[in-house]
Amino acid sequence: ESLAICEKLNLELGTPQSRRDLAVSYRRVGDILRAQRDFTGALEMYQESLAICEKLNLELGTPQSRRDLAVSYRRVGDILRAQRDFTGALEMYQESLAICEKLNLELGTPQSQRDLAVSYDRVGDILKEHRNFTGALKMYCKSLAIDEKLSHELGTPRAYRDVMIACTNNASILFDQEKYEEALLFAKRALTIGETLAAQLDTNDARREAEAMRNNLKIVEAYCKKS
Repeated sequence: ESLAICEKLNLELGTPQSRRDLAVSYRRVGDILRAQRDFTGALEMYQESLAICEKLNLELGTPQSRRDLAVSYRRVGDILRAQRDFTGALEMYQESLAICEKLNLELGTPQSQRDLAVSYDRVGDILKEHRNFTGALKMYCKSLAIDEKLSHELGTPRAYRDVMIACTNNASILFDQEKYEEALLFAKRALTIGETLAAQLDTNDARREAEAMRNNLKIVEAYCKKS
């Protein structure tokens, strides 16, 4: 219903705001279809959103229009990754990363920093799929550095959770490289944060994540004993 209204308004007005609202609506419908695992439908919605964002950014070139474009590239990349089109996903993620790097240099806000960390993560994920562990580790380390900085500055549960995820990513890559002792350090840190968040938030999601960190640590510990 919201999408239909935005489509009608955009036909009547055709303003930058009405077009952005339409792009956001396409993106939100895409999010729902993605959650339902309708990747083909989600991709169609995200591509509609991307097309609008590309045109708006050419016309406006504002920080908002550029961030919208970066988010759209990332969403398309997420779907291509889910469809195991890793080459296509990497292209989208790299487009998003290039925008986020420039925006963060200009703005340096917590949002622009977090966007950049997320972009590094996404590129790292694809490099890991390609078994480029050195490249993936480089991306994950860059993301972790930003996440650590933000956690010190903001001190929010989300900021600490980002550090936990970044530590888990680093542990995973080091584990794949059979660097078990180094992986162990990151796995322990991830668990410490996970347990702290579970106690603070007292939610099922936080407890599930802490349990996942605990299981990850057990696996790494087992390989450390073998090696």
